[in-house]
Amino acid sequence: MVPTEQNGTTENAGGSSSSSSNSGSSSSTSKKSNSKGSNKNSSPKLRVKTRGSGTKRHSTRSSLQHRSSTGASSVGSISSLLSSLSSSVSSSGGHRHRRRQRRRKQRKESGAVVIPASVTGRRRAAAAGGATATLLSDKPNIPLSPPPSPKSRVDSWNIPTEATTTTTVDGVQPATIHSFDGPVSMPWFGMDIGGTLTKLVYFEPKDITPGELDQEATILRNIRRYLTKNSAYGRTGHRDIHLQMDDVVIRGRRGSLHFIRFPTSEMLSFLLLAKSKGMAKLVTTVCATGGGAFKFEEDFRRLVNMKLAKFDELDALIKGILFTETHNKCECYYWENANEISSTKKKFDFSQPYPFILVNVGSGVSVLAVRGPDNYKRISGTSLGGGTFLGLCCLLTGCDTFEEAIQLATKGDHKKVDKLVKDIYGGDYERFGLPGDLVASSFGQMHLQERRSSVSKEDLAHAILVTITNNIGSIARMCASNEKIEKVVFVGNFLRVNPISMKLLAYAMDYWSKGTLKALFLEHEGYFGAVGCLLQFNGELHAQTGDLLT
Repeated sequence: MVPTEQNGTTENAGGSSSSSSNSGSSSSTSKKSNSKGSNKNSSPKLRVKTRGSGTKRHSTRSSLQHRSSTGASSVGSISSLLSSLSSSVSSSGGHRHRRRQRRRKQRKESGAVVIPASVTGRRRAAAAGGATATLLSDKPNIPLSPPPSPKSRVDSWNIPTEATTTTTVDGVQPATIHSFDGPVSMPWFGMDIGGTLTKLVYFEPKDITPGELDQEATILRNIRRYLTKNSAYGRTGHRDIHLQMDDVVIRGRRGSLHFIRFPTSEMLSFLLLAKSKGMAKLVTTVCATGGGAFKFEEDFRRLVNMKLAKFDELDALIKGILFTETHNKCECYYWENANEISSTKKKFDFSQPYPFILVNVGSGVSVLAVRGPDNYKRISGTSLGGGTFLGLCCLLTGCDTFEEAIQLATKGDHKKVDKLVKDIYGGDYERFGLPGDLVASSFGQMHLQERRSSVSKEDLAHAILVTITNNIGSIARMCASNEKIEKVVFVGNFLRVNPISMKLLAYAMDYWSKGTLKALFLEHEGYFGAVGCLLQFNGELHAQTGDLLT
């Protein structure tokens, strides 16, 4: 639409040009009367604008009269052109004026604030920003809502409004906690992107009604079938079928949790797979934790147009543990007679968890003292973790995967690599109660050429594993003693499909504490951070973890 002030100026210019022409004097009179009549109903500002054009009308008339003295033919053509233009603009301007009047009247009747059309530019923006709406004197001073923006692709999938608050974990590190209100579109995921392994938790709804099934998008149905009907995805993605949790309620929906993992080094392949399956058309926000949530944020945006809602790693870990424990009564266990080949798993009642020491063994190790769902602190840690084990095994044995390294370790003998107490004292060190088979120096035999030439890859892998677990067990026992806590829970992907490490940790804890400390383990080790993310995406934690959060 042509701005109002331009309409007034053009109409006046047309009127003055016609009055300067002898042939168009009668039409000029009618145009002026029409113009005056239309201005009777206009706002005062519009009338002021029309009156303000008088100076320009006089200058235009003088200019045209001057031109008439130089050439009658030129004046005639210009006069005819401007008369025609004046007629068309005046007519269209009248229609526009009446439409504006009708819209202004409708807005007044509906209670909306009317901003004069003559207020333009910054003045109009300021008037809109500072205006308040009053509906028939009911609830005055209600801020004027901004005009609705065009519906975006994100809005069309009902992605809720995100709010962020900054908290401080353990009084040291600021953490950004995200919360979302409103319905969250399917599918639902939680991700923990670690330094070595990425863990993905997918919620499959089981309470889909026939009506929902009919309206369900084909892409969403295909994604659900692809994730739940396969145990492997590509070359490196795997679903741990034995960990599947059924009859779980999240956000009022009942369904199953599926646990999927793949090497973090294959993140690009995962994103391309997600894109090929059409996941990017359904999911716009994925809740994630771990260092990879920062590292790969730009890749998610660039390749699949997804946003990562990042959650605090330790907070998500603890919430995931508590939620999983309440939905799986056989979640917590310990190893009985861990130093024996015939050792077996025994269920442990974790219904009253607090306080406990939490040892998270991933690429590195973090040790936390947990005294409540929101009362925890990091008390220790070490850089010698699962990443160290895998890196040294690849370097010394030539293996390529974590599973291969564990298989090598189960067949080896660390005593051919390590220096034992009996290698130094010829037997037990009785004064301090040290048995002869106790490791005095990890890899202490490898400075001898004859020992190096006789060891196997399996022996080296086993020695690496014993070195890492001894270090972790020693730190965990010391932390439990300092904090005066008896329960020590070990979690993390280092313990996945790794019973030999669990038994080594259990034996070390039992031996050094003289039976006062028990090493506890959880079935879903490694996935708790992803579970916690999935729950925090809708603030579901306190409603789902029952008595554990009181």
